[in-house]
Amino acid sequence: MSRYRMKGPERSQSIIINWASTLDGVRYRFRLAYRERYDCWDIDVQTASGVTIISGSRVVEGYPLFGAFSDARLPPGQITYVDTTGAGQPPTRGDWRSRGFLMYESFTPTVENNELSAVPAPGPPPT
Repeated sequence: MSRYRMKGPERSQSIIINWASTLDGVRYRFRLAYRERYDCWDIDVQTASGVTIISGSRVVEGYPLFGAFSDARLPPGQITYVDTTGAGQPPTRGDWRSRGFLMYESFTPTVENNELSAVPAPGPPPT
């Protein structure tokens, strides 16, 4: 498997952060929304044309953000928030790029003899 630091979100004091990124050759739109009451972030994923795939998934540290979702429109890899301090804490307001970032673990699913497996994704890292 290949691991890459995702492009975006940039460090921001805003409570809404939008950006786009190409993962495994497909363009996606992302939106982070800060929830002050719980001091946490939720993430939305959309297709390049703006169709919502996932809405309001909580950003937690060290766990694939979309692991509980099954949708063919999602990237085949996994997106995980990484806390660079080693404390294992989810991001709070103002933490993007200063204390943590999103990691994309890219793989290409293959089926052989009715068994699903994953192989390293070919090509350059996503941008």
